[in-house]
Amino acid sequence: MMKKSHATRFLSLVLALVLSFSLCIPAFAAEGFSDVSESHWAYNDIMTCAAQGIVTGYEDGTFRPEDEVSTVQFLVMLTRTFYADELSQVTTPAGQPWYYANTKVAEDVSLSSQISVSDKAINRYDMAQVLYNELVISGKKISIGKDNANAAASSIKDWSKIPSDRQLAVKYCYAAGILTGMSDGTFSGDSNMNRAQACAVIVRMMNLINGSAPVQPEQPTQPEQPEQPEETGTGKLANGKDATTENVLEILAQIQEEYPTGTVWDEKGTDGNYYAAGNNSTDVKAVTNKFKTINNKITSTQYACGGWAAMVSDRIFGQTGAPAREVTDPSKIRAGDLLICLNSKGQLTHVAIVSSNASYNGTFWGFTICGGNSSGGYVSWDTSLGSLNINRCYTRYPE
Repeated sequence: MMKKSHATRFLSLVLALVLSFSLCIPAFAAEGFSDVSESHWAYNDIMTCAAQGIVTGYEDGTFRPEDEVSTVQFLVMLTRTFYADELSQVTTPAGQPWYYANTKVAEDVSLSSQISVSDKAINRYDMAQVLYNELVISGKKISIGKDNANAAASSIKDWSKIPSDRQLAVKYCYAAGILTGMSDGTFSGDSNMNRAQACAVIVRMMNLINGSAPVQPEQPTQPEQPEQPEETGTGKLANGKDATTENVLEILAQIQEEYPTGTVWDEKGTDGNYYAAGNNSTDVKAVTNKFKTINNKITSTQYACGGWAAMVSDRIFGQTGAPAREVTDPSKIRAGDLLICLNSKGQLTHVAIVSSNASYNGTFWGFTICGGNSSGGYVSWDTSLGSLNINRCYTRYPE
């Protein structure tokens, strides 16, 4: 369904050569890129985009994840991701650049609305605007809701510096979980987007749009009193207290004090932040082993996001003795549950811990998450609103 992708930097004097690269290098996507190791923070996202033909590498086998992305490049990537049918209907007139169809479709569907289309590097403000345009086009903006968007804005440290004509886009993209900001909690909109970041936000958008619609509660759309998960008070947590969400939230607060947002937690345990005992996390591994990553591997429970999720879950429930079971009713999701994030092919892209009980916003049940190896190899807390969509949730609370 996806066309082969162009992934080289746009240089006006070598457009023809660039195009030939984009058409003849898909083998690099299957074998990996020489400059993108499995420890790279965006490895899974880059490989997902490569596998689906959204990006490819250079002739020398590199991907160059830090290279800047132009506005045209970003529109090419997004139109190849979401508008393959529309692209197939466009004929490029003689004398027009090879990306003519992409920019025309982007204009026709309003994807490029309110930005200047050029081959200059796209900054994060314009990136947010394009992503917001897609949220509007796809109808996902409505499901996010104003309250969630406004709540997301309050978590952005440099919110007051964001231009008024970009604030709507930024806060909705944050609330949707497409943008998570920098490690210091700022959005830093003046910074330019790079190739790794482009892959990350595209995968997040794919997960949001290509997944099923948010699961609706069986109650009327405006229940008088949304039901909260029952607290049985039975069973014990690892600290000996009753297995209630109140006590789980207490443990999460302790962990957040130890590992605040921005703490290094990457693929290889930089600064010693990894879960050394993760291989003994029997109950968590029983869940993560159900899913293969995009490179057909099992997620580690020592390093990266899997290690973080195992560490937090074990701090709450212990390494064994609290087997997990799947939660399919979104209203029953609780703080401390495991969230398995999947792409449209059912491949694991991220593992996180639910950091709040599910809440109903008038449209769907959502929740916040915390994770390691987020936003460039760091810990993030409560930075995105989740939903089941194509993701899977597992609880270790006693039945």
